[in-house]
Amino acid sequence: MRYIITLIMVLNLFFPVFCAADMACCAEDANGFTASLTVDVINGTEGASAAADDTVTIQIYGHDQLIKKLDGVVDANSQIVFSDIHITGQSMAIAKVKHGGMMFSGHPAVITSDVNNVNIAVYVYEVSYDNSNLSAATHHMIIETGPDGLKISEYIQLKNVSDMAISSEQTDSENRPVVLKMMLPKEFHNFKSISYFDENALIVTRDGFYDTMAIPPGEYSAAFFYTLDIDRPTINITKKISLPTSDLIIFIEADGTRVEGLGQPDNTVSRSGGTSMTYYKISGLAKGDEVDFRIKGFNVAEKLPVEIILVMVFGVVIIFVILRLRTRRN
Repeated sequence: MRYIITLIMVLNLFFPVFCAADMACCAEDANGFTASLTVDVINGTEGASAAADDTVTIQIYGHDQLIKKLDGVVDANSQIVFSDIHITGQSMAIAKVKHGGMMFSGHPAVITSDVNNVNIAVYVYEVSYDNSNLSAATHHMIIETGPDGLKISEYIQLKNVSDMAISSEQTDSENRPVVLKMMLPKEFHNFKSISYFDENALIVTRDGFYDTMAIPPGEYSAAFFYTLDIDRPTINITKKISLPTSDLIIFIEADGTRVEGLGQPDNTVSRSGGTSMTYYKISGLAKGDEVDFRIKGFNVAEKLPVEIILVMVFGVVIIFVILRLRTRRN
C-alpha cells in the first residue's frame, strides 16, 4: 500500500466502570495471577481475504498506565492466543491489529481473576480512496456569545456507507493523508475537538483543520469548538461545506443582534435560564458549497483596517516633516 496511515479508535480507560462479561484470567497466586487473551481478527469488507499474517499488539493498562505490551502474528485462521500473561491486579487490555498499513482497535476488555480467558474481536477493513461514500447526515452549528467572544460549537454526524475504511490519495508535506478537511471562519482560535477525532491525527491550520485518520464504515459523531473575537459591530461568517450534507442547522444566541444572509428563521427554541436560540435549517448542501451570513449589532466600536491606520500615520509623519522644513526656512 502506497500510504501508511494509523486508525486508532479512541477508547476511554476509566476503571471505576467494569462489566462481568469478556473478562479473563486464571488462578491467582501470591503476586497476582496469570491470564490468557485470544484475539480474533475479522475482515469486515465483503469478499476480502482473511486477515492471516496480520500483526497484533496487546496493550495492558493498570491504574491508567501502560504496564505491558505484547506482539504477535495471527495464524491461518486469523487468530492468535497470548497465554501465561502475568497480571498483578485488575487491568484493561486493548488489542490493535495492523492490516493493510492501517491500525484497527477492538473494544477494551477487563482482566480480573474471576474468569479463565479474555476473547477480543477486532474488525479490520480494506482501504478505499473513493470518498463518494462519505457524507454528513446532520451538521449542527451553535453560535453564542460568551465572555471570551463568539463561541461556536459544531456537531457532525459522519457517515461512511461503504464496507471499507476510506482514506485519501491527497497528502500533506509530511506524506500524511488529508482525509477530511474542514474550513473554519477567518481568525478562529481556541480550537478544541472532543469527539471522534484523535488529537494525534488532527492537524490544525490557519484556515481550519484536517484529519489524517481513515474513516471506517458506519456512523460517527464528531464535535469541535472554537472562538471568534467580537471586535467589530458586524461579524461575517462563511461556512464552507466539506461533505455532502443532508441538513445544516445553525443555532444563534446573541441578544440585541440581528442575522442577515440566512433568510427567515425556522423556529426559536428555549434554553435553561430563560434564554432562547433562533435556528435556521439549510438542506441538501453539496461539497464545496458556502453558507455566508452576518451577525450585526454588537456594541463594539468599528476598528479601522491596518492599511488605513498606516496611511494615516505616514500622512502625519509627512506633515510633520513639511512643517519642520518650513520652520527652518523661516
